Amino acid sequence: MTGIWRKDGDKWRLVTPSRIPDEDALQERIVDAIVNDPQALPLSGQPRLTIVGQKVWLGNGEADVLAIEGDGRPVVIEAKLARNQEARRKVVAQALEYAADLHRMPVDGLEGILGSQLKERGYETIAEAVGAVEQDVIVDNKAFYASLSEHLARGSFRIVFLLDAAPPVLVKLAGFLEAITDRVVVDLVTISTYDVGIEQIFLPQRIDPERSPEPPPVWSGSDRQGRTPPTEGSKRFQESISSATNRDQEGLLQKLVNWADALEKEGLCRWQTSETRNETNLLSTLSDRKAGMARINNASGTAYLWVNDWVVLEKAPSTSRVLEAVTGREMGMGGFRAEKITDELLDALTQAYREAAEKE
Repeated sequence: MTGIWRKDGDKWRLVTPSRIPDEDALQERIVDAIVNDPQALPLSGQPRLTIVGQKVWLGNGEADVLAIEGDGRPVVIEAKLARNQEARRKVVAQALEYAADLHRMPVDGLEGILGSQLKERGYETIAEAVGAVEQDVIVDNKAFYASLSEHLARGSFRIVFLLDAAPPVLVKLAGFLEAITDRVVVDLVTISTYDVGIEQIFLPQRIDPERSPEPPPVWSGSDRQGRTPPTEGSKRFQESISSATNRDQEGLLQKLVNWADALEKEGLCRWQTSETRNETNLLSTLSDRKAGMARINNASGTAYLWVNDWVVLEKAPSTSRVLEAVTGREMGMGGFRAEKITDELLDALTQAYREAAEKE
């Protein structure tokens, strides 16, 4: 299980997370973090977020936080405490309702709603606010507004659920929502805060309820998100390694591809490459064609390895204990990104794939 340990004399002690008093406090901590670092939240695709409003009135309620990605995609952020029953029952419905209110809203209508809050932040327009965050990118106002308008018209949004702990039913719902639509990206993030001496530590973690791969749709060319038809094998992922940010990342990506190819050669799983504009993914499936236990990501030249611990528990329960020891995480809490990609971790995952194959 993930935690922070502090050395007290000659002993290491687990630091207990501090209690977040209420949802307003959770919301404020999130906003402060994003303002300080637009990539503070571990969201899929690593977008940079610009906060454009808090408690934004949409329809019959107030969206906790509204943000915009650099490409104009709106982001609805709902912050809830897990001890609040609403986290289990209403947060999904609320977020979808706010997204529905944004759907087909004209850009000038959205700027009208956000007008006073934009001015409080020192901006006249959404494009100006985003441009201040995207300082290393030239923001073409005309192109930006065209993209924002298209996202609003298509209902192409990101929904982020932020909680101090993730109830299993919410993890399941988030995975289901992302599985049934290609227009809405769903991120479920847990937030822990720690008081260590005079310092406050902020620890966000993305819960990744990886969905089972379905037979790929028949596509021609790329879609509007730059997503291209998935291909069997690792060849296209191998070609993406040239985008690595440095030699260490290039070497790590190559090591992961070699590991993946070795698993497939042994007959333990099959791999499929999926691409978007900013990310290339290598997805594994077991012989029963259901979701695999790992996913390799090349996110703009940076290597990530996701572990689907639900599949591990189901298919390789014995090896799950080994993975818990290696990762320091309790299996069954939702998919997660491995903090360190070590030989020990890859060996444990290989053992899990072999255990799964023996049962089939």
